[in-house]
Amino acid sequence: MSICGEINGSAGEKVPSALAWLLETVAGAGAAGGLAAGGVFWATVFVAAGGAAYFTVRPQVLAPPQHGEKSGVQREENEWRQWFRASRIGTEGAWKSVIDYPGVSEVAASRARQQLVRIYLFREQSRNFDRAIEVCNELAKSSDKEFRAFGLAGKCGALSLKGMYSESDEALEEFWPLQQDLLDVPMKKLLRLAAEKNREKLGPPPSLESDEWLKEVFSTSG
Repeated sequence: MSICGEINGSAGEKVPSALAWLLETVAGAGAAGGLAAGGVFWATVFVAAGGAAYFTVRPQVLAPPQHGEKSGVQREENEWRQWFRASRIGTEGAWKSVIDYPGVSEVAASRARQQLVRIYLFREQSRNFDRAIEVCNELAKSSDKEFRAFGLAGKCGALSLKGMYSESDEALEEFWPLQQDLLDVPMKKLLRLAAEKNREKLGPPPSLESDEWLKEVFSTSG
């Protein structure tokens, strides 16, 4: 089903109709529990990767306060339980409670930041491109290539949605060496659509190779 016209971003930005399709599609999944399900999915991944054992040997915070100082979400006895609580609540504050957890590991904080980016980009009632860019910048500093790729791709998409096409293209160029490390399918779609919009506004892509890769990603990511 095609979508015509434009929809408003959180700060009054106009979202091009092609990108509106993606935003509405993923937002619909989030409304049906998709974003929260994503949190539960990554919690499961942590267990499969030995996360449960990891959390049992991490030193626990003594006498944690009832609620996180910044998020207002009840603080659990360790970051694993905090993650699980956040995945069940699925709000901005819930994921911030993971990031703000004392002594939180990089992987838990980065996964929580990914959830924040999804909220700011894809959840209509919480859409905020400026906040998405801020969190993406944090992810882009990660020592893990997957998180860096996610952060740069999200930054590219958010900047394009704000109409900052030159800056978006710069983020795309910075992302390019990490192309194989981007695993998130909705982010791949957003990257593809942002690149198309940038091309429309700025001219041909900087390299045929990157253009062909984006076409392949879009045609195979569903």
